[in-house]
Amino acid sequence: MTELYTKAAEQLGNAQAPVRLAGLYALERLAQDTPALQQTIVDVICSYLRMPYTPPPDGADPAGTAVPRAAVAGVPTPATGRDPQEERQVRLTAQRILTAHLRYDDPPAPRHWWPSRRPDRNPRHWPDIRLDLTGAVLIDFDLYRCRMGTAVFGKATFTGDAQFGKATFTGDAMFDRATFTGDAWFGNAAFASDAWFGKVTFSGDARFGKAAFTGTAGFDGATFASAAWFGEATFSGDARFGKAAFTGTAGFDGAIFTSAARFGKVAFKGLAGFDGATFTGNTAFGEATFSHTAWFGGATFTSAARFDEATFSGDAMFGRASGLEAAQVTGVRVAPVAAGARRVWPPCWRVEETEDGWQTLRVVAAGDGGGQTAEGQAGSAG
Repeated sequence: MTELYTKAAEQLGNAQAPVRLAGLYALERLAQDTPALQQTIVDVICSYLRMPYTPPPDGADPAGTAVPRAAVAGVPTPATGRDPQEERQVRLTAQRILTAHLRYDDPPAPRHWWPSRRPDRNPRHWPDIRLDLTGAVLIDFDLYRCRMGTAVFGKATFTGDAQFGKATFTGDAMFDRATFTGDAWFGNAAFASDAWFGKVTFSGDARFGKAAFTGTAGFDGATFASAAWFGEATFSGDARFGKAAFTGTAGFDGAIFTSAARFGKVAFKGLAGFDGATFTGNTAFGEATFSHTAWFGGATFTSAARFDEATFSGDAMFGRASGLEAAQVTGVRVAPVAAGARRVWPPCWRVEETEDGWQTLRVVAAGDGGGQTAEGQAGSAG
């Protein structure tokens, strides 16, 4: 067994792509036959993926001038000793091996009290696997419906789309400073522990619809260059979005925040949608900037809500929002009403003019003329 492992690991260092592929498949077979070696072999594969790699340009001709093909004839390229196109195939194979043995289908609910005699639905699944892909370059990475323990992707680069839909992280999930060049799919993902996305760059759409965050969800300083969807996501621990930047739509419609929700100094440049969201813990939007539409229609705040120093430049819709009678709105700045703009504030908030032509907000007692519309007329928050 030791001899087989050593020989397969040595093959990964060979200059020839077919030899490296053979080494990967040999390691896979050894891990499948020897469960005690599964984590060790996953560590080797992850180490291989962490090696420096520059993907070839999209659309590059494998046989053309963009990539020297000397390695095919047995002569390594002068710069790295490995052909980038062939290395791409080796890395895709390494990723597929991980995916094949992390994918997991939940067993059906038992119909009887006695043990089921049905065959194992996941005979190839390697349980409790930890991943360390720090700084790795990952290509069209796909962990859809996979189940793993602690997963570390700090400073990793995801080229193409990254798929984590319905994935289950039983340990911490760490993506700090990672870069997603395409779309990132985390819909219905389950984070059983903490999830860290601090200073992550999402160049494409970031989709976290119906994701479940059991521990802390840390998105401090994250950059969302396109749409960000967190609709119906559940945040059972602290939700931290401090200093995050949303360039496109930020959709949190129907999201549930059970603990503290922190959006301090967040820049919402597109629509900020919190329609029907539920905030059970303390909520902070202090110094947040809403450049487009701020939509809080039907949102429920059952604990303290802070909007101190927030800025509303576009539409602001708080119709049917509840629990804002004790909200802190000190220093809020509201841009002058533009043509066609719509603003509906909670009944307990009053709009007041400031000396520079902008407006500010103040919480008033019930029946004291709050709930003003964009035209300054008192009315319902519908």
